[in-house]
Amino acid sequence: MAREASSRGVRLTHDIESGIPAMNVDGNQLSRVFANLIGNAVKFTPRKGQVTVNAWLGDEKLHVSVTDTGIGIPQKDLPRIFNKYFRSKGANGFRGTGLGLTISKAIVEAHGGAIAVESAVGEGSCFTIVIPCSAA
Repeated sequence: MAREASSRGVRLTHDIESGIPAMNVDGNQLSRVFANLIGNAVKFTPRKGQVTVNAWLGDEKLHVSVTDTGIGIPQKDLPRIFNKYFRSKGANGFRGTGLGLTISKAIVEAHGGAIAVESAVGEGSCFTIVIPCSAA
């Protein structure tokens, strides 16, 4: 996603805590989750904005957050953001099907984890996933 971010004038940074253990997860499926979350963050962040990916361990769980300085999501839309085919009105004019977050949530939950979002219009969004280190 670094090339896409750069071409759109968005700064993409990361801070990955050292010592994160190998986990028994479906790497291909979790890669889809990260591609979706980072891709959305880049897509909805204007030129000269920033997307940051952080990963850390806490309570024997892997936490990964994707934070952006993008357009944000209206509070009234947050409860439905993971619903199949739902697209916030703020997403009009941007390509997408309304399935990426639904699929991401299903993948994270299949690993025994959870996904959450915090957002405010004009201030950006932060999507966080939490997966038990013992995820099978």
